[in-house]
Amino acid sequence: MGRFREAANDAWSSPGAKIAAITVLALCGLIALVVIFLSVFYPVKPGNDGSATAAPTETPRPSQSQAPTSPAEAGACNTPRGDTSYMPALPSDLRWTAAGGVAWPVSDEYGPTKTDDGHGVCFAQSPLGAALLLATMTASTSQQSSTVDDYLFYIQDSVGKDVFAEAFAGYSGASSDLATGRSNIAGFRTVAFSPNEAQIGLVLTAPGTATGYLEGYFTLDWVNDDWRVRVTNDGAFAPVPFAAVAEGGFVDWRDQ
Repeated sequence: MGRFREAANDAWSSPGAKIAAITVLALCGLIALVVIFLSVFYPVKPGNDGSATAAPTETPRPSQSQAPTSPAEAGACNTPRGDTSYMPALPSDLRWTAAGGVAWPVSDEYGPTKTDDGHGVCFAQSPLGAALLLATMTASTSQQSSTVDDYLFYIQDSVGKDVFAEAFAGYSGASSDLATGRSNIAGFRTVAFSPNEAQIGLVLTAPGTATGYLEGYFTLDWVNDDWRVRVTNDGAFAPVPFAAVAEGGFVDWRDQ
């Protein structure tokens, strides 16, 4: 826990929480969950009139036969699989790294074991590897210098990826909750796993909510020796995008 606190600032102030303080606690939690989730996992896209609209959240999976974003990494990872259980033991080499105001966990053995164009790649074919990729992607896309290209690097090629690219062409991570310290990466929960597909909830701190944590839901496909994040045909990450999760119900990286 000590190393995490040194790498990240847990302080948070939620506009939703301030409003709800004069109404009801339940409304406070709901507003805060929506605000944190949308600002971290669903960047705001510009509307045609200059207003902001949120990304759509429906429709089914794209094909798993697409090539990865970076062909150079295809077949070149050779990362050990390790523990494939839903609540895996954390590797002894798990450590925290930080950049652009964001801290996230990495493992030299389970991922990322290589870099490609400045992005971490090559993750273990396991729930832990999938979760480490999500943490890496979320950190990459939430830093002060982030652009939509940081998202696109980790999204599997599909119709939905093209929709995402067009919708968020002007995205900047400078005001994300992670970059401003209002939230931090905390852990992950495995919903389902097979060697070719993982459904993972990435857990963030969410002070002021009922449980103090928020889970963003993702589906990943194993494509050409590495994980890639699936988006729907509408360019959304998941049909059911977020939920509260309680301490003890997920693997907590911050104990390392």
